[in-house]
Amino acid sequence: MERLITWGILIGIAAVLAPLLYSLGATVTASLLIRFQLSQWNPANWIGVLVGIFCVAIALFGIAKTTEAFLSRRSLSWRSLITALTDSMFPAAHVAGGGIAVFVASIVFIPAITLQLAFLLSIFTALLLGFVLIRSNTIPWNKVIRGAKLQQPRPTAEQLLNEKGQRRLPWGALLLEKENEPLHFGIIGNIGAGKSTWLEVMMTPTLSEVGVIPNVKGIVFDSKRDIVPFLEALGTPYKILNPMDERCAAWLVGQEIVGPGMAFEFAAVLIPEKEDA
Repeated sequence: MERLITWGILIGIAAVLAPLLYSLGATVTASLLIRFQLSQWNPANWIGVLVGIFCVAIALFGIAKTTEAFLSRRSLSWRSLITALTDSMFPAAHVAGGGIAVFVASIVFIPAITLQLAFLLSIFTALLLGFVLIRSNTIPWNKVIRGAKLQQPRPTAEQLLNEKGQRRLPWGALLLEKENEPLHFGIIGNIGAGKSTWLEVMMTPTLSEVGVIPNVKGIVFDSKRDIVPFLEALGTPYKILNPMDERCAAWLVGQEIVGPGMAFEFAAVLIPEKEDA
């Protein structure tokens, strides 16, 4: 209920602010262009219309993203909402401050510059600063100070697709770097959500190569004891290494290990060291 009330209030605020911001952007733009003798480039105030629409779009985007970030928190309070709204204004303040600073500095330190050129230079600087702030992930509603960061599948996949020349592994809607293949991955979901099914889907390409491509082998930890029917369906040859199963096969581990490094690594996995041992 709190979420619906919050969205309703902010939608009402947005509906009130939208026409005001549009009028403000269009009027101020027209006045500035007249003041700096650039009105010949603004017939019917089309630049003001674009600026007004841009102001409304930025405001609605900021309100929506701030509300989404606020509602995703475990504890909701009006103080945290006000803090989120205040923080979201910092990038806009930086952009406006940068443009004003460039305009003033141009007038003070470059006496030969005209007001028109100083105005255009300040607008260019503000747009460039806004682009840099957006690309640098300084927007506070998705800022991570340190540690792991939750990525959204679609934009991350699009970013990786744009980086050509490297082999990648599919992981749902994501494409992972080949070098990250040995890292740990977690699949989180409710009972019956399909966690085990997804594991089988991921294992299928590799296990299908066992017995077909030379020297391709794998070890599967079957905690639920339901992998055998899956291997039978794939037609993959397998051996069971469970001493409590009458189908258990003897594994000559010594023939598989080459060198002391592999032996230490294998022992560390199978027989983990305990601190109190």
